Amino acid sequence: MAVLNLEAKQDHLEKVANTRDPIKAIAEFVWSTLDADATDVGVEFRSNPLGGIQEIVINDNGLGNSRERAQSDFSSLGEPSQPHSAGED
Repeated sequence: MAVLNLEAKQDHLEKVANTRDPIKAIAEFVWSTLDADATDVGVEFRSNPLGGIQEIVINDNGLGNSRERAQSDFSSLGEPSQPHSAGED
């Protein structure tokens, strides 16, 4: 199994989850794994040295995107979009 680290910015997490409630946001991502036919889903909370949550990791075995597609789709989540030049699409 390949591991791909993706980082979503706060504004994107809030937009996708449509809530500022972190539990609802995590639930939204877990439901997405189930929509992708996952039968095994894990949520891990990783702490920083002060005991606060630094990272939330969601693992699943769903029928998701390929590694290349995920890298392309998620590499800039929440970053401002670049304006297009004339004639560029």
